[in-house]
Parts: sequence; structure tokens; C-alpha cells
Amino acid sequence: MNRTLLQFFFAFALAIPAWAAESVSLYPIQTIAGGPGGGGDVGQYSRLAHDPAGGQHVVYYDATYGDLKYAHRGGIGQPWTIDVVDSQDGAGRWCALAIGAASETSGTCNVVNGSRTVEITTGTTPTSVIAGGSFRLEPGGAWQTIASVDPERRRIDLVNPYSGPSTSNAPYTIRYYQPTISYQGKASYGSTLRIARPGDAGAWNIADVDPPTTPTQSHTGFETGVAIDSAGRIHVVYQDRSTSESITGLLRYARFDGASWTFQNPIQDQSIHGTDRICIDSADVVRVFCRNTVTNQLMTARQESGSWVVETLDATGRAGLGIDAVYSPVDDTIFVSSQNRPDGSENADVRLSTGTPSLGPDTREWNTTTLGTAMGNNGDYTSIAHGSAAGTQQLLYYDSLTRRLLMLRPTTPGASEYGPTLIVDAGADVGRYCSAAVNPADNVLYATYYDARATALKMASNNWTSDSTTTYIDGIKAGVYSDIGFTATEVIAAYYNATEGNLHVARWPKSGIPSDGTDVVVDASSANVGEYVSMAIDKDGRIYLAYYDRANTNLKFAVWNLSDWFTTQINNSSQNVGEYCRVAIDPNSTKLALAWRDADQLAVTFAIADIPAIIDSAGDFTWTPTTIGVNQEIGRYLSIAFDASSQLHLAYFSDKLYAPMYALAGTTATLTTETIEYNKLNIAGWFTSIAIGTLGQPAVAYHDVTHGSLKYAERTGDQTWAITTLADKGDTGYYPVLRFDPVTNEQYVVYYDHTENSLMIRSKPISSTTWREPMTLATDTRGIHPAVSIDADGRFYMSFYYQVGGDLLYMNPSTPPIFNAAGGWRGYR
Repeated sequence: MNRTLLQFFFAFALAIPAWAAESVSLYPIQTIAGGPGGGGDVGQYSRLAHDPAGGQHVVYYDATYGDLKYAHRGGIGQPWTIDVVDSQDGAGRWCALAIGAASETSGTCNVVNGSRTVEITTGTTPTSVIAGGSFRLEPGGAWQTIASVDPERRRIDLVNPYSGPSTSNAPYTIRYYQPTISYQGKASYGSTLRIARPGDAGAWNIADVDPPTTPTQSHTGFETGVAIDSAGRIHVVYQDRSTSESITGLLRYARFDGASWTFQNPIQDQSIHGTDRICIDSADVVRVFCRNTVTNQLMTARQESGSWVVETLDATGRAGLGIDAVYSPVDDTIFVSSQNRPDGSENADVRLSTGTPSLGPDTREWNTTTLGTAMGNNGDYTSIAHGSAAGTQQLLYYDSLTRRLLMLRPTTPGASEYGPTLIVDAGADVGRYCSAAVNPADNVLYATYYDARATALKMASNNWTSDSTTTYIDGIKAGVYSDIGFTATEVIAAYYNATEGNLHVARWPKSGIPSDGTDVVVDASSANVGEYVSMAIDKDGRIYLAYYDRANTNLKFAVWNLSDWFTTQINNSSQNVGEYCRVAIDPNSTKLALAWRDADQLAVTFAIADIPAIIDSAGDFTWTPTTIGVNQEIGRYLSIAFDASSQLHLAYFSDKLYAPMYALAGTTATLTTETIEYNKLNIAGWFTSIAIGTLGQPAVAYHDVTHGSLKYAERTGDQTWAITTLADKGDTGYYPVLRFDPVTNEQYVVYYDHTENSLMIRSKPISSTTWREPMTLATDTRGIHPAVSIDADGRFYMSFYYQVGGDLLYMNPSTPPIFNAAGGWRGYR
């Protein structure tokens, strides 16, 4: 099913029945940490384009959900609007982007002097695709840039307030540029070439252009490139690997004339591999570019009288890797960037091929030069752009030796010499899938690219006199791993910041919001430390953290002794331990437990230590590890809890049985393990969350992968578990958090519903055997990895990772939840 992701403005709304008579207060969601952009693993296959008005358009792949996404804005400093174009079965790889001529829509509207909001009264309902476009009152008013769109209220917001007389039902015109996106989609038999263009009411018109015809010939839509000619016709180049499941295939070309598609094979060879590109010059001559893996040549083919003329651009070494191509009307020249491995080794250099007019508009004289030295691995993912003046071509590429994004350009515009090499982004691993384009509004080079460490889409900008600046478009991850708790006076959140690669703790007054508090870096000792963070707080307010140091593949432990932070490494650095780590404190604040997955032994290890009366360092704790199930392939999605007798209970997933498991570490060094649920045809037990009720019963909530459901299991005796399915509508039950109210023993499960993109809750009084119906906590949030704590007054403290905003968010109800007579979730007084 196709869906459009609307902008979420950090509003928090509980689901309130229409018949509810009692008034409630709704509490906003506050940002603990984060920044602009979105979350998840996004930014691969990115392509950037500008429209004639300077608007920016980016298409890219969201690997977290397998979505094709489109980001656009009217100019620098304006907000990005991000749409999910295609969410069907992992669509969006090998995407490409072209921007056609301007589209216009008209109607009537109400405007108020000094207001940024325009209310549409007649005409087509505005959709997010017009964000970044232009609005004006007729006849002949000044054009103003559209900042955002509210389709439900039929409103648009302008970047600057409207300055003019207030009027009703005034005629208007909206001008915007529509993208055409080519990409690979999934069909019934495999992959297909797809084209997406904006449709009506916020939907996208998606067409399978070259779908597979048989189960054995089903692999099309690889390495797409797309362009639009002066008549508005769509031209696409791509690879068809239907005759082989290898990495090579047949180069295909498709053209849409407004009514139907026609298909051709520009090069009759099955050995095409790598990036394919297409460009159209001012005479509407179509050229495609590709690499032949048999001859190791960079090749081009042009249309001439209905057939294709094939030429070789570079035949030395292993040519034609990482191709990009752009046509410059000011130079009447085609520029093709590529990588070449001259000696067939890992050494590589950057090549530039130029095609200048020769005997006529169809033919060009080609010349290829080396821009970089054959050293390292220069030239992966090249991209080239051209400015408005002659000789202002600029070439981006990823250097896999230093893992940085670099740029080359002529020493002065039009010069034959290039250099020096400029560093666009010197991050830990940045620059793959780079795409360069010069903005006609300011003649500045902009680039989009993938930040592999932050798994984010970034943008850099540069001109001829200043260094580059970088920003996030989508994917900054602050808080994807977090935990939340409280002291007598404060709320405390520990979280991992993937952009910085370190561990943070934020704290603020219980009566306030995160911006009222402080945020400190607890551990930045390595390049990637803080994942899987888990927190416990004792009765005196001391804080204990367990977390994973990925750079050293080790478990770490931190403690706040009320005045200072101390950190230590728990295990030998040669071991691969610490993923899915957890920390828990017993009810008397006398014992502390750590548990983690041992990836070397495919086992779970836990350790219990007495809490010292005085803590001067993290090394004051004495840990005695115990390992469960060596080589039993267990330990993912680990969860632990103490009971009132200081016995430690553990829940985790078995990769061998595809089932949830349970272990009890008794006070007398006894250890028992049980399988909670087992069905050889079923996969269940992801994201286990264990809690102990006030009556002493252990219970576990978890995700059933096979059925896309949420399950709850309560231990009713030795080896005996009562299992209830709490939610099974759509694809739901992700990241459950099970909690018991410490006073009433009310049971709560907070979880993420992927179908609804919302955080949900189910609850049950201890006196009842019936769970209340699922209710929405936060709608359309894509809020994953929730963390929940409940104090002695029944107040919830909750944080979660907001994927679209890339932020760690906080929900702060001031009083315990209330329920209506029918048992539904009502909100807060």
C-alpha cells in the first residue's frame, strides 16, 4: 500500500472517546535530544536535483522500512518536507530523479494581513508536494514561497507573512515543480522498474514500467537513470538482469510519450554492470552511459534516427566505475565522471570525459583525462555538476581509503588544471551515494550523500570562496537506544547519540521539561560507545548504566555517585560481549545485576554485585559472572528484573528455537531455564520485556514475528505459562515495554504499531482477567524503542525515539492515568 508521510509537529494526543464527559488535559511531547531530519537507516541511493526557482529535491532509500522517500524544500533555511513515495516490499533501491517544467494550480482563498496561513476555499486540496513551491494572489501579486501544507484543514503556510489587505475568496495561483522518480520496486516474481509522480489528494501515481513476466525472468529496474526532454517526455535507462541472477545484465531504455511506453536495447550486450546514467542536450539528443564488464570499458550510446550509435569513452584499465553525467548548456558540453582502476588492483583514480560539439548536434568529440592519482581507492560513487558560468564543473567522489567525501574542480573556472582536492565531509564514513547539483538560485554546489556511521542522509554546500557546510536532511539518530527513570526530584534519561557515537544523560526537574535541565556526555572514550544503554537508579538517587562499546566490542558500566561519573570496562577487551545489555536493581537497593549477550559463546551472561555504601569509582563493584546456554544461540532482546526476594529473572530470544526463553537465578545459586512458547512453524520472542508483579508472578511481553502480533505470557507454575495475544491487527507489537504499577499492580504494555505508525498501550487491573482494548498514546509518530517508568503515585515517565524527527522525545503526564467506565484509556486529569 502506498502512503504519504505527513509532517509531524511534535503534538501529543491521547485517543479520547467522543462520548467522554469528563474533561482531560493533553500533554505535549518534549524533545530530550536530537536534531533536524529523520531516523532509521536512510540516505542510500540518494539523488539531488534543483528546479529553476532554486527549490531542492532529493530522492533516497529508507533501509529501515524499505521505503522510497522524497524530500523537498523551497530554499536554504526552509524546512524539509519528507514524503514516503512507495512503501511496498522494500521499494526504492537504485532510484533516480528528474524535475520537469512547472505545474500550476488555482482556486480561491482567504488571507489575513500579517498572517503566514492561507486558507484554501475552492480548488484542489493542497498536498505536501507543493511545499517549497510558490504562491501568489491574482492578478499579478508577488510570488511567495510555501513553507508547509496542512491538507486536512486545506491550508498552506508561507515562509514570510502575507503583507497586504485581508480578503476572502481571492483568486490565487500556486506554481510548483513535480518530480519524476525512477527506481526498482518489488513485483510478484521479483523486481521491476517503477516510475512515480505526484497524484491527487497526496497520493503518488506509481507505474510498473517493465514488470517481470515469468518467475524465472524477474530481475529488472537496476541502476536506473531518468531524464525529461523539452517536450516533457520521460526517458529512463536501467538494467535488466532477467537472464541471470548475477550482477550483470542487459542495458534497457524506456520512453514515455504521454500515452505509452516504448522499449529499446541501446547496447546489445548482457555484461553491463554498475551505475547507468542518462542525459539530454539542448537538441533533445538522448545519451546513455554504462560500463561493460567484459571489455572493462566506459561506453555511451546516443539515439540517431530511431537507432543507437555506440561509442567507447575510456578503454584503459578497468574503466567506467561509479559513473555520473551532466549536460551543461552554457558550455554545450557533456561531462562524465567515473572511476578507473588502471592496473586492475584496488588502486583507483578519478576520470573526466568531456563531449564537445563536433560535426553536428548529434555527434560529439570525446576526450578523457585523469584528475587524481592512482592511489588509495578514489572515485567510488562519483557525481558531477555544472554552474551557470562556463568551465565551472565540480566533481564529487567517495574515497574508500579515508572514507571521506572529496571534491575536485578547475583551479579557476575554465582552467584545464584541477585541484587542490577539497574535503567536503571528514566524518567517520561519509560520502557514499553522493549526488551533486548546482542551485540556479545562488550558483552554489550542493551535495547529498550517505553518512554510514549515523545511517543518515546529509547535505553539504560549497561555493568558490568558502568551505563546505553540512546539515542533516533525514536520519540523525539521537536516542535510538534510551532508558528513563526518576529520583525524588528529577527525571533522568540516558541515551545513545549515534551522530556523535557517545553516551549522554539528560536530567530535568519532575515539574519541568527537558529544556529546563542539563545534558552531559557520560562516555566518549571510543568512536562508538553507548548502544543498548540500560539504567537503574537506587533509593539514594545514584545512577547505574550498562551499555555497549561497539568500537571495542565490550560491555561497559558507569555510575553516578551523586557528585561524579565513573566508567569501567567489565570484560576482557578481546571478547565480543555486551550487546543487548541490561542493568537492574533489587527493591532494597542493596544488589545490582548486569546481564548481556556473549556473541563469542552465543550465550547469556549475568553477574550480581553488592552495592557498596560508598562509591568512589566504578571499580568498587565485584562482579561474578554466570553464563547460561553456551553455544545455544541465545541472548538477543534480553530483559531482566529482580523480585521482592532479590531473585533475578531473565527473558531473551533463542535464535535456535525461534522462541522466547526464561531463566531464574535463585538466591541459593540455583539456575532454571524454560521455554515460554515453542512452535517449530513460528518465530516469536523478539523484543522481550520482563516484569515482576506485586504478587511475585513473572510476566513477559514480546513480539510474534510470524503473525505480526503482541503477546503476553504470565508464569503460572514451573514450566507453565499462560499466553495471551494482546494485539494482532496489522503488523503490530514491536518494542513492547511491560510495567506493573508498584501500588495497584495495574498492568501496562506500551508498544509500537507499525501499521498505524503509532505508540499504543494495553492495560489490565490486577483484579480482572480481561485486558482493556488497545488505545493510542501518540499518533503517527513512528515512535520506536519506548522506555517507561512508573513512580509510587502511578505517574508515567516515558521516552521514545521519533524516527521522522530523529529525536528522543519525552511524555510527561502530571497525574496518574484514569479510565472510563467501559475500561478505556482516557488520558490525564
